[in-house]
Amino acid sequence: MKAFSSSIWLVLVFLLPACSGPVPFPESAEKNPYQSSYAGQTCQTFLDDTDITRLKAVNEEMAYACLGWAHGKNRAFQMDYLRRAAGGRLAELFGSESLKSDFFLRLMGLREKASEVFASYVERERRLLWAYSHGVNQALALEEVRNGYEFKKWAYQPDAWTPVDSLSILLLESFNETQSTFWQGLREEKSKERFGVKARELFKPYGLPWDAPILKAGETVGDTTRRSQLRQPGFDTREGEKPWAPEVETTESGSNSWVVGKSRSQSGKAWFANDPHLEVSHPPFWFWVNLTAPGLDVVGATVPGVPVMASGFNRKVAWGLTDSYVAVGEVVAIPKEDTESFKTISPKVYTRVGPWQFPISFKKFLKSPDGWPVLPIPGPDGKVLVLRWSGLNVSAIGLSSLTRIPISQSAGETAQWFAGVELPSWNYVFADTKGGLGFRAIGLLPKWEGERPFGVTEGRASSLGQWDFINPKDGPHLLNPKRDFIVTANNRQELSPTPVDRGRAHKLSFRAFRIEELIAATPKHNFESMKRIQCDFQAGDARFIVPKFMAFVDKLDRRKYGWGVRENHAVDEIKKWDFNTNPECKACAVYFRWTERLAQRTGLDFVAFYRILDNAEEYSYHIAKSLSEALDDLQITDYKPLPTWGEAHRAYFTHVSHTPFFEKGDYLKTGGYDHTINMASAVWVGDHYKQRSGSSHRFLVEMTDPPTGYFAMPGPSKDTEAKAIREDSGPWRQWQDCHYRKIIFPLDWAKVSAATVTL
Repeated sequence: MKAFSSSIWLVLVFLLPACSGPVPFPESAEKNPYQSSYAGQTCQTFLDDTDITRLKAVNEEMAYACLGWAHGKNRAFQMDYLRRAAGGRLAELFGSESLKSDFFLRLMGLREKASEVFASYVERERRLLWAYSHGVNQALALEEVRNGYEFKKWAYQPDAWTPVDSLSILLLESFNETQSTFWQGLREEKSKERFGVKARELFKPYGLPWDAPILKAGETVGDTTRRSQLRQPGFDTREGEKPWAPEVETTESGSNSWVVGKSRSQSGKAWFANDPHLEVSHPPFWFWVNLTAPGLDVVGATVPGVPVMASGFNRKVAWGLTDSYVAVGEVVAIPKEDTESFKTISPKVYTRVGPWQFPISFKKFLKSPDGWPVLPIPGPDGKVLVLRWSGLNVSAIGLSSLTRIPISQSAGETAQWFAGVELPSWNYVFADTKGGLGFRAIGLLPKWEGERPFGVTEGRASSLGQWDFINPKDGPHLLNPKRDFIVTANNRQELSPTPVDRGRAHKLSFRAFRIEELIAATPKHNFESMKRIQCDFQAGDARFIVPKFMAFVDKLDRRKYGWGVRENHAVDEIKKWDFNTNPECKACAVYFRWTERLAQRTGLDFVAFYRILDNAEEYSYHIAKSLSEALDDLQITDYKPLPTWGEAHRAYFTHVSHTPFFEKGDYLKTGGYDHTINMASAVWVGDHYKQRSGSSHRFLVEMTDPPTGYFAMPGPSKDTEAKAIREDSGPWRQWQDCHYRKIIFPLDWAKVSAATVTL
């Protein structure tokens, strides 16, 4: 052992002189060209009782500087973490576990794209981004920030902030939230390997009793475009070929956002609701602020590092986002010989080993002449897989509209600004104080004519660059529908395939179906009814599946499969279940673990499972054995009571870095599930479910004049090392119990005691 240790140290001694270590982001040395105009400028600020940071400045530009200062002061590490993720530099802090994502994001080139976009920005947007960066850097110089607990733990200080950092995070978040649309082809390939030609009909995500599209009959956009020359019919059946498709994560995720018009409101004012489902971490994903300046008064949710009000309201309009799952990318299989003209790249990625940094630059990747990356995963025989994503086509003008949303004055004006946003892709809904309602799927939406192949696309390198995008006027959108409500919950934009295909990555419509049902159940809505909808715990999938499932189970020969007291008790509990997934639910843990085990055994998702249940005899063994396996997982013996959902389903609010250093093992017992409006996606971790995502904020606005807003956040606005998530009056418990804080708006600054910060 001593000899081995000595040899390791000798290697390190020889390597260290060659390891100069990672250098700062090159843009961090760039001088702010507007620096002189900020001299002596100030910002008024205070943290109100609802944990919203209030900021007031002399003009719009300095309001952005104030926002940068507030982000940097309260969330500096989170910002640097996101910047590093976008630039492929997480391994410098966390070591080899981050190398895979670092290499992949270097291959994607998000930071290079951000630099290209910023170089084309017009003067107004350049000044706003530089003002924001100035504010961030003023905060990064504060001693309390430099001594932050994460910077102490990893013994470093962040580089200076620049506009490219903000734009790279914006692209990263867009990439993260649209990945499902281009990995869908790989998931479908996996289904084809198992089910052959039956896969397309078995797994098609429409023609189901819970279908609830955003656009209804007569509202569908009937756009027509030329057929893509890239796509070749016949590629979606590969019978007899060797299996090759990789496993791709298929867990549900999503958000809810809806608007209800004045005809459906108790007060005669429209209502707006937003509930993005993201990772429940510490610090929280969002940072809530109120920005005030002449011509600007807006409150809402921002991403630390990005000067964009993603969800919010001003004195006339409210808006909020959900993932759209419109197909904004695809994986294309091309012949290997087509890559002869491709560019080879060898990024140098540093990884941390103890106190040292070691470079890794021997990995080689390919990119097409158009900039599309060849994925570092196996493809079918003789082919490689190329990724096309419309986010790499965004332009400066396509992002500048984002700064106009906070100052828009009506639903119609907001619709126009959203139409110009190229960032792919979110569903946005919005409402105004006059009762106007709207919806738009924003972003660069490719022209996919005709239903797409089931699986990945086949093509040639020569056609990769032939990509057209639909005109915004032809994209999915709606303004002031006669029904006087619009619901988005990651559901399909149209009920069935349209002349232009939106893809098949949309989430199942269980949540949208339930939201529409609850909207219809109350003739006139108010705060309490909107809150009940947002906090509803009904499991939409169980409502449709359990009756058919239990009817089939009743026909099973239970003794044949070794079922005993515990299995019969579990079935009896599910039969009397009301489909509510609150923490006291007894059937929930069994049902969810049972259906997960069944999916692992059979490869069936909820769509396919529902379709086979009327004639599922060939799956009898798997259905029976998966229940026994689920009960083993839950450690249920014959006479041990079933666990409540709260005992089996826990939210830990893991640190944003996903490292264990700051975790205390404390958690909340939470309700919800993938298909409940009050969503709570989780992953099995040995003997219980660890909640991974959920309501990143709950946000309601009554469109009075001025609007009246309410919100709830899973955690405090400031990033602190200490967490007391079970504290009765704390933000985590308030969030768990669905308690909202009323937002004081507009704020009378003459009546508050605000600090003055010189920027």
